[in-house]
Amino acid sequence: MEVRGSAASSHQPSAPLSVGQHTTLAIYTSLPEGITSQPVDCGVHDGHGSRQSLSDRQGCPTDPSLVPRLRQDVSGTHATWATAFPAFSFPDYQLVHYTCRLRLCKNYCPTVNSSKEGEDEEYMEISDEGNILDVVELYNSIEVTAPNIELGYLRRQLAENADGESVNNIFL
Repeated sequence: MEVRGSAASSHQPSAPLSVGQHTTLAIYTSLPEGITSQPVDCGVHDGHGSRQSLSDRQGCPTDPSLVPRLRQDVSGTHATWATAFPAFSFPDYQLVHYTCRLRLCKNYCPTVNSSKEGEDEEYMEISDEGNILDVVELYNSIEVTAPNIELGYLRRQLAENADGESVNNIFL
C-alpha cells in the first residue's frame, strides 16, 4: 500500500505532504491466476487513539466526499486499487497512519452496490462471501503538515509584539 502526493508534486512515496495537497492511495497486487483481491475496512489513525473510517467492511466509502471509492485497474495477474483525495491530518499530529484489509478471493470477491438511495443506508449484496480465502492487513504512514495552521497563532503573537516590547519572545 502506497500513500503519496500526485506525480506532479512528489516522486518520493514517503515525502511529507501538506494539508489539501493532491494525494493518491494505491494498493498494488500480483496474484496467481484465479485469485483476486478487494480492499475493505480502510481507515486512518493518529497513533494516539483517534481513528477515522475510510471504507466499511464491504469496501464502500464511509464518506465519499473525504475519500472516494478505490477503483480497480487489472492487467493480467497484476491489479491496482487506487483513489485520490486532498491530504488531511489529525489535530496536533503530523503522522497519519493508513490501514486496509485486503481480501484474497477465489475467482472473484464479493461485490456490493455502494450507492445509497435516499435515506436507505443498507447495501445490496450482489454475491456471497464464500469465495474469501484470506484477509491480509496493510499498513503505511505518511507525514502531513499544516504549516499555515500549526504556527499561525505564534506568528500572530509575534506580529502583535513587533512594536519592540520584549515580552515572551519566540524565535522561529
